[in-house]
Amino acid sequence: VAGASEVLARYSATPVTLLVLGGALYTVGGIIYALQRPDPWPRVFGYHEIFHAFVVAGSAVHYAAIIIYVV
Repeated sequence: VAGASEVLARYSATPVTLLVLGGALYTVGGIIYALQRPDPWPRVFGYHEIFHAFVVAGSAVHYAAIIIYVV
């Protein structure tokens, strides 16, 4: 990943872990969207809504990392 060595040199393990966790949440959401599973309540809360929940969670983790450690 471009710039990873600079991030690792500048920040401790906690913000880097938060960035990796956010990326993992985005990835899981993308996999759920691609597989269209799980689809617990298709007309109410299906795979698409689960995808969005993972994207929001990933964004929240990235936001927290930036607010706490960068700003």
